[in-house]
Order: sequence, then C-alpha cells, then structure tokens
Amino acid sequence: MIYDAKGDARNLTVLQSDGSYMDSYGACRWFNEEGRRHREDGPAVISPDSNMGWWLNGLRYSFNMWCTKL
Repeated sequence: MIYDAKGDARNLTVLQSDGSYMDSYGACRWFNEEGRRHREDGPAVISPDSNMGWWLNGLRYSFNMWCTKL
C-alpha cells in the first residue's frame, strides 16, 4: 500500500519503467518496498510545477541534508 503525506491511501498509476508513480495532482513520486517515499538517485517527489521533495525512507530532507544522508 502506498500513502500520501497525510497517510491516506491513494490510487497511483505506474508512470515509467524507473519505478515512479503519478498521483492525481500530476506529481511523480518514488517509494521504497514499505510504501514510504524514498529515492537515492534524485528527488522522491517532483510536482507539476517542478518543485522537488527529497525523501529517504519516508522522512523529508532539504537537498543539503539529503546529500549528507546518502
């Protein structure tokens, strides 16, 4: 099961072979096996207006902090 930021289950459609999903707002999101937002090779969330969210194992980081956690 995959959850949004409020913990609500969402219907997400596989977007690409890279494992990303697109939500109902048009944002691309990546998740780990536990369904938490996670990506080690880029932002785990990219919104339609190109805002980016940097996540590891369900925890959000600033870009600089995300770089130090890898």
